[in-house]
Amino acid sequence: MKPHRSQDFAAPVARPTANLLPEYRVEVGPEIPPPLDPPDGHVKYPWTCVVAGHELHGKSNQPLLAACKAIKRALMGTAEGPVQGTAAMYRPYKRPQWEMRCAVEWGCFYRVKETKNEGPIFVRFKPYPDHLKGRP
Repeated sequence: MKPHRSQDFAAPVARPTANLLPEYRVEVGPEIPPPLDPPDGHVKYPWTCVVAGHELHGKSNQPLLAACKAIKRALMGTAEGPVQGTAAMYRPYKRPQWEMRCAVEWGCFYRVKETKNEGPIFVRFKPYPDHLKGRP
């Protein structure tokens, strides 16, 4: 399966909401500029989402995909099999409609990789190796 290019995705298309799958609202705050020391070069966005009565929150340069991973972790004790439903990203300070949305399971398996030649593309998520965490 080839990675999806972000240019291949058109503006969001409203779908009928007749399905009974849950939609998790991920509210994203204004960007936080990268720190000067150490310079990691990534803008972070604070996000919040309520799942099963618990508020999840974090900061990420890929807030929708990070929220999908957190939603799946929060529901692992209650869900059997794949997590059903979609996550929709809202920026209430910009516009009232969702900006992006995806299936929670899909968001758990992908991340955005940006290269100079190809631009931003979706690639499979690989967790950071445990033995390298916390190293400079």
